[in-house]
Formats: sequence, C-alpha cells, structure tokens
Amino acid sequence: MPGLRRYTISRNVVAIPGGEPYYLVAELDWDDRAVLQRALQSPEGQATAQDLANHLARWSPGVRSMIYEVEDVQRRSLMIKRTMKQ
Repeated sequence: MPGLRRYTISRNVVAIPGGEPYYLVAELDWDDRAVLQRALQSPEGQATAQDLANHLARWSPGVRSMIYEVEDVQRRSLMIKRTMKQ
C-alpha cells in the first residue's frame, strides 16, 4: 500500500492478565494519519478492504482493527564520570 513504512507480525500473543491468546497481531506503520487515509483510498487500499470483507472476516470472525498513534520514547541513560586523584 502506498506510504507503508513498516509491516510486522507477531504470533501467539497472550493477553495479560490471562485470556485467550491471539493467533496473530499485524502492525502496519505510516508516517501520519493523512498518509494512512490516502493509502486507504488508493486502489491497493480499496482492494485490501475488499479482501478483508470477503475473506479474512469470514475465516476469522474475531478480527479487530485499530488505528493508534505511536510515540517513540527513548530511554536516556545517565553517565556518571568519576575523577580519580593521584
């Protein structure tokens, strides 16, 4: 699909606390919501939506879709320098 930056899948994802595991989680990343909207309106996006409606939803009735924003938070480390007197 146009503008797709990253596509990952995870298998056998377990809900916390407990619950039934998900067979598969797929994450598709675009730069922002506007790019995603253009991708969904493209011929490839329309074909994907049709495939979901015609096949995936029938084979896996529990399929859920979510749109969410991700913030990349980097962990900062504190370095302590020691000076030694001789």
